[in-house]
Amino acid sequence: MKTKSFPFEVRRLRIALTLLSAIAGPSITLPNVSAGQPPEQLAEFLELNCTYCHDTSTQEGDLDLESLTLELADPDNFHLWERVFDRIREGEMPPEEDLDPAESKPFLAKLHGILDGADNDRINTEGRVPTRRLTRTQYERNVCDLLAIDVPLREFLPEESLADGFDTVSSSQQVSDHSLAAYLDAADFTLQTAFDQLLGSDASVDASPDTIHLDWNKLRRNEKRTNREPEGRPDHKDIVSWSSSQNFYGRMPATSVPETGRYKVRVKARSVNTPKMGRVWFSVNSGVCSGKASTMYWIGSIEATDETRVYEFDAWIREGHMLQIVPNDYGIRRVAAKAVDSKPGVVEEMGVAGIAIEWIELKRLRGDREEIKVALVGDLELQPIDATNKRSKQRFKIVSAKPKQDLKQRIHAFTSGEAFDDIEGLKAILTKRPEQLAKNLASQFVTYATGASPTFADRDELQRIVAATQPTDYGVRSLIHEVIQSPLFQNK
Repeated sequence: MKTKSFPFEVRRLRIALTLLSAIAGPSITLPNVSAGQPPEQLAEFLELNCTYCHDTSTQEGDLDLESLTLELADPDNFHLWERVFDRIREGEMPPEEDLDPAESKPFLAKLHGILDGADNDRINTEGRVPTRRLTRTQYERNVCDLLAIDVPLREFLPEESLADGFDTVSSSQQVSDHSLAAYLDAADFTLQTAFDQLLGSDASVDASPDTIHLDWNKLRRNEKRTNREPEGRPDHKDIVSWSSSQNFYGRMPATSVPETGRYKVRVKARSVNTPKMGRVWFSVNSGVCSGKASTMYWIGSIEATDETRVYEFDAWIREGHMLQIVPNDYGIRRVAAKAVDSKPGVVEEMGVAGIAIEWIELKRLRGDREEIKVALVGDLELQPIDATNKRSKQRFKIVSAKPKQDLKQRIHAFTSGEAFDDIEGLKAILTKRPEQLAKNLASQFVTYATGASPTFADRDELQRIVAATQPTDYGVRSLIHEVIQSPLFQNK
């Protein structure tokens, strides 16, 4: 078979899809509400009853009702009028006199109608919940699921702003050029990692073993230079990390990993000199563990008791970083650096609590190469190539007599093969096929609601769900309603 090669620019498609999922939404048009001066009925009422305390010169409570306009498309203006409505309805304004209900009722009725109409206009235009983007946690999970890999994308993205303790509230979510750049960096990193795992060397011939097992003798400190490492106990065949205030104490250089990636960490340990409460808390961290790179990355916690147990963690660990396991219980005694550097046995005789570790195992967790291949290029056959030209971004070729045609057919499965330049172009292509979009969305709803992806036998029911929502232009609420009423959900 003849082999041709060409630059495979799947990145644009994948980044576009990623950002579409993360930040795209319907175009927002401000509600068509009245703007300018309030109706005469409202203005007269405020002038008679409120402006003597809340005029331009007085502004009691920082409220100026004399120059207050009616521009309800502005959220701040809307909430100010809402505040006026609530205060008058509850009798809090005016504060020193009781208004005759016959006088306030017409005002409240008029203002209620205006506010209610404006709010309904906004809901009909924007929806009850304005456009939201994925949080960084949701972004990480969706993109990793899309590409069948497991990477910590959250670290690329800015911290979320909170509203009432939640990071999913649209009003608190920000989208700036800096956050967009961060999303692009995260997408680039994900794609790079996916292709590295897809095109990398086979694990069976890789020089780095997937599992590293370290017994106590490999973990123990060098007694000639204690250097912040746990103390070895040959009689017990373990090492002990004592409760200490010394920086980076409890580090174990033998646990330094050969490559960046996701690891399963297993620790066989128990507590030593356990206090009366019957347990001691320990922190498991990773890092360079020195002053030149002082940032430590939390992996998990161990609640150790006198009983020996195996503790397991999944963690993303960077190349060259090592583990640190140290008591982190401020309710117990902690000794200074000089004490933990003492000869073996000294700290134990002092009654200081610690954690005795028999062995540590680090297993490299790799994505399923076949799943990654399907996620990236489907059933196309790839062959790595040597990057002899440093200016070229090409890293592999498609083994096919007609690689461009095969690739086009692959893209056609999602976008019908039409070219696009940006997110708006991709959205325009996708919205030409609303039934297909509705079918994909219904499939995702079924997966989320039942905990299982639709199978071949579910196709007819999915098609019925989509057809039932066609009169409402495949509205999301209609899709959810049909999914909940369907046998797929009722009989799960």
